[in-house]
Amino acid sequence: RLGVPSCAAPARAVVAMGEGHAFGWSLGCINRRLFVLGVSAVMLALCLIQLARWVLSFRLWDAIMGNSWKVEAPAGCIGTQCWEVLTCFGMKDASLHVREPLVTLAGVIMLPAALSGAHHSSHRDLRVAAVFFIATAVLHIGVLAADAIYFGTCGSYPTNIIYQTMLNWMPPSPLNRATQAKLQAMSAYSVEDVAQATHDFQVLTWYFVVAGLLAAFLLYVAREVWLLGDLSERGPLGLGMHFGLNRWDEVLDHDALRRHRMKGTRSAFLDDATLTIPGTDLESSHLGVPAYGGGYGAIAHLAKFDVFEEQEDEEAEQRMLEINAALDHAEAEEASAAAAAAAAEEAEARSRADQRLLLF
Repeated sequence: RLGVPSCAAPARAVVAMGEGHAFGWSLGCINRRLFVLGVSAVMLALCLIQLARWVLSFRLWDAIMGNSWKVEAPAGCIGTQCWEVLTCFGMKDASLHVREPLVTLAGVIMLPAALSGAHHSSHRDLRVAAVFFIATAVLHIGVLAADAIYFGTCGSYPTNIIYQTMLNWMPPSPLNRATQAKLQAMSAYSVEDVAQATHDFQVLTWYFVVAGLLAAFLLYVAREVWLLGDLSERGPLGLGMHFGLNRWDEVLDHDALRRHRMKGTRSAFLDDATLTIPGTDLESSHLGVPAYGGGYGAIAHLAKFDVFEEQEDEEAEQRMLEINAALDHAEAEEASAAAAAAAAEEAEARSRADQRLLLF
């Protein structure tokens, strides 16, 4: 979409000629290049925050500094469960381990390309970023489908459903801290145990809504990045970053001049509303004597308004004369330019005729 955004005010439509006509609009009213920049910056910040949380949880800093800490036993398998692979218990963490840390690490590596491509209008970087967004969306859709199959087959929630929507910090969890602590202490997430811990919260519905919206948003961002890459290299017509001739003022627009001059015209009604009618201030005027000469008694105010009407008529007439003079001057310049062009053509034709006669 390369026109003026629908959410822009009509008075600001004239300033939309720049990047709006070049790159189009996202979400109907946001400049596409700024939209890609903003989304990429926010997602990169979230990936970096998640990476920092992992580093802190692994106690790498304490290990480097030689600090000691208490090691807590993870809630995991017991006995022969630790050897199960292709079972419900063995596959409960599969979708989570496919999604993370792959998405976060790939985002830290690939999202700077999106920022650089949107900032410098680099087609190559934007194409790489678009492929990353498409792959991320496809991965989320695949994980969503795998979680649905696991839930239907095993009758329990996979770990990804709980961690992505119930225990994750982004998006914020709808559960309180006490409920989240109960879920973190579980090694498996059966429907009955989760319903009891969350007080019958609709976990599966919430997961499908959040994960589905995230996948749809990633696909939309991929589309916008792909379009931005094409427009930054080829332009709206495939001929490069060019603009139509109708975007520039090649001919004097009298209507635009008239509108521009009328913007500076002050409202006579508003000017009158700010004036104090002479004679209304009883402390500054004598009772029974009109402030402006003329009139008497009940008709004294008519003489006052006659003076104001005459002033308004004179001002309006003066403004119209100025506008007409400007338009006449512009038309005269245009006519003189046309006459000069015609004279030049006539002189050139005569010179050509004289040359032909000499040759003959």
